[in-house]
Amino acid sequence: MMKKTVRTLSTFALFVLTATLLLSTRTFADTIDLSLNAPAQPVTAGSTVSFFATVSAPDTNGGTVFLNGFSFNVPSPLILDDSGFFNDFPFSLDPGDSFSGVLFTITLPSNTAAGLYPVTFEILGGADSGALDTLGSVDFQVNVASTASTVPEPESLMLLAAGLPAGPVQKIDQALTNPHTLHRGDIIEKDWYKGVASPIRLERTKPSLRRTPPKFNQHSAEVLGEFGYSQSEVEALIAACMKGPSGSRVTAFNLQPVDPPDTMGFIRRPSV
Repeated sequence: MMKKTVRTLSTFALFVLTATLLLSTRTFADTIDLSLNAPAQPVTAGSTVSFFATVSAPDTNGGTVFLNGFSFNVPSPLILDDSGFFNDFPFSLDPGDSFSGVLFTITLPSNTAAGLYPVTFEILGGADSGALDTLGSVDFQVNVASTASTVPEPESLMLLAAGLPAGPVQKIDQALTNPHTLHRGDIIEKDWYKGVASPIRLERTKPSLRRTPPKFNQHSAEVLGEFGYSQSEVEALIAACMKGPSGSRVTAFNLQPVDPPDTMGFIRRPSV
């Protein structure tokens, strides 16, 4: 009797599971495409930035999709205002429909520290006005620049709002200390050397600094030796260079077993 009961329960459970899967397939069959027009916008503490988005229903949807709500995750102290979604976005989308507008705005208090803040925004809805399935989502980072960075001019903000990549022209020191630059690891250091990493990033063959470039005057002796100068002659040339008058790197080339090229590291033949 117990065995028969187990079989009956297993059959019923299988029926419930099958029905649930069928309902879930119908519920999640229709979805939307959600994308931000300009997710990477440079911002500074004390400012408010609007994020424009485009939402569309694929032609393959089987019916109307209702946009019933949203869910988001914003780290402190950033403040997200959802008025754009509630006031402007449509309540539903038929297959092939699309809409573009301000999805939300983010305010950065004046005490916001520089850095990258991850943000997630999801639109909820489904086949009817009571559904709250996840229809589409966007994940991006708010790049809060340091107060020393240049504040984007109004023209840049207009271009960003239109979906065009734009931003202020920064000085070298500002670009090298930008939070986005540091987050990507664009600055590399090894021993005494500090420079800019390769902008090309491949998944399996990542760029690396294998050896540092030569220092100033590091290979002068080797290069002069290849042109026929002896060790004593090289030392004499370097000594003459070091004793030259202010503003002159080399005073004279008196030893000339071979006519060296005009430029060679820091050593240069004077005009005669």
